[in-house]
Amino acid sequence: MKSKSTKIFKEIKTTKILWNNYQIKLKSLKVVLIVEMTQKKLYSIMENYFFIYSTLLQQYVYLFHQLKIYLVQLEKNIMDKIVLMIQMSLTFLQGYLQILKIYLIIFAFYLQLQ
Repeated sequence: MKSKSTKIFKEIKTTKILWNNYQIKLKSLKVVLIVEMTQKKLYSIMENYFFIYSTLLQQYVYLFHQLKIYLVQLEKNIMDKIVLMIQMSLTFLQGYLQILKIYLIIFAFYLQLQ
């Protein structure tokens, strides 16, 4: 049971590292979009970022599901379970909102092209 939880938390940590890396890329997205739009490559940029963020979102969904399975198997310390579920829910929500932010940024630039 302990090794399973360790594995899940390592995956969560890895996903958070990936997420932070893509957040760094997000900060440069506006500059990239402005430069690339002049070359009419908006569609390929949108495809790349949508793929990256949808992959990360799928990873969070998977990890969240794994964590739920693990937490259900635990029988002691109900408060720790609740706190962990809230933390994972907030992380998941943060990821989802970040993806929504990307969609809005790209859509705003798309509207400026029209």
